[in-house]
Amino acid sequence: MKKILIAVFIVGFTLTFILASPFKKDFNFNGTTFSHIKKMSGGEMTNHFYTPNGEELNLAKEFIQILEISDKLEKNDWPNRLKPLYKQYNLKPLQDAIFDLSGSSQKSGIFFNSYATIMSVKGKEHMIFYISTTNTEQEEESDSKKIDIIYALKDITFD
Repeated sequence: MKKILIAVFIVGFTLTFILASPFKKDFNFNGTTFSHIKKMSGGEMTNHFYTPNGEELNLAKEFIQILEISDKLEKNDWPNRLKPLYKQYNLKPLQDAIFDLSGSSQKSGIFFNSYATIMSVKGKEHMIFYISTTNTEQEEESDSKKIDIIYALKDITFD
């Protein structure tokens, strides 16, 4: 009986470790540690939000949102399903790359720069968004800076 309990404990512990979401880990982006602060599930996508050092989302000057996308949603359907986010962040394709996007927007007198691209986590593709405030006036960034940010987002790993 004792051996069975030990075996059950070992299997349970191992499964917990194996099935733990890779998205709940901290990561570094542009020299800043971003911490997982919020998860919202809905249908075929789960939203994960990260802020510098776990700041509250509504107080942070920048945040990262990762959409964990189910295998059930085919990649060619992503643009239509992501249209509300693209519109919210005023995202437009960067140099004809359908999944490399950037934009700027204003909400309540605060200006934002936004970026989105595909990232790979454990061999599966998901979308990652980076949103940062630009103080009280709109700052247009060069294409080369936008591309650098997109590539830095693609380099974030959880593996």
